[in-house]
Amino acid sequence: MSRLLINETPLQVLPSLAEKIGLNEAIFLQQLHFLSLNCRLIGGRRWYSIKVEEWCRTFKFWSKRTVERIITSLRNQALIETTDEFNRDADDRTLFYAVNYAALEELEFQAEKPAPSAVRQSGGVHPDDENQGGYQENTVPAESAKLAEGVAEPRDVRAEGSANLADSSLLKIKPTTPTPEAIEARAALAGGGVAGVFQEWIDHLGFGPGPALNLTLSQWAAWTDEGLGAELKEAGVSVMLMGNRATDPSALLRARMERQRTQKAADVARRAERQRLLNVGADQISEGAQFVTPAGQVATVDYVDSGYVFWREANLAEAAIGLVCSWERRGGAA
Repeated sequence: MSRLLINETPLQVLPSLAEKIGLNEAIFLQQLHFLSLNCRLIGGRRWYSIKVEEWCRTFKFWSKRTVERIITSLRNQALIETTDEFNRDADDRTLFYAVNYAALEELEFQAEKPAPSAVRQSGGVHPDDENQGGYQENTVPAESAKLAEGVAEPRDVRAEGSANLADSSLLKIKPTTPTPEAIEARAALAGGGVAGVFQEWIDHLGFGPGPALNLTLSQWAAWTDEGLGAELKEAGVSVMLMGNRATDPSALLRARMERQRTQKAADVARRAERQRLLNVGADQISEGAQFVTPAGQVATVDYVDSGYVFWREANLAEAAIGLVCSWERRGGAA
């Protein structure tokens, strides 16, 4: 059997991903995803630590310069994040890498674009410079070159901020004079960080100027003003990713946001009740009061601070007020 055929663990890549971001970038991103699956979560992301030299041993068919170019390309596309802030040694050159899955989800429902040409500077389908052989880099048919020149770079709606949000061109509608209410609503979306998702939402539903667009804008602004911006972004993206399975996307989004509103109200109520109980407990637990710990030791209150009881006995650690209230009080129940 030929050793040039697959007889070892292969590198995998989806052609659709390679079409969107480049072949080399797709191979690297898929491998990073696989390597980071079992890594510890830090700040909501799974970070994989590795030096560039180790990447070169993983991808032996790429030079160090090519690996660095691919990493830079993925960072510029916001598909990965890198940091060295987790290193204990200041001289340690190890970087931590994490896949930006939110950016990948956005890529999934972007409008289909022509496949990138092999002219891609960031590392498309060309081999390493030192391994080219008879391959002539950047050599493509004239038709493909013309096509590549005509492909416009996609706008980063999220980065355009509140200034562009007040401009009707962001919503891809005919120029109109925005009402004060519309300007205020769009400013609220920008302040809540949901401007980009709102743009994608109205594109997804095909809204043009009219009552439906105005109602949607007002509703999204109201949710954002309630402090539900993060929940709105997550729910909006989730519904759009359902595609044709969501027969009534607007109704589904409203139902999900109503559940989020109810959940948030319940959380606020629970926190208020907990604080009330802490306050009641603090009033009942005065300096000098004595309690019997679960271990049977008599503990004397020294002072109460930030929801914790501190003891005069040096061998006892502070305890939460709610816990102390359940202990037996010397001379009677607390």
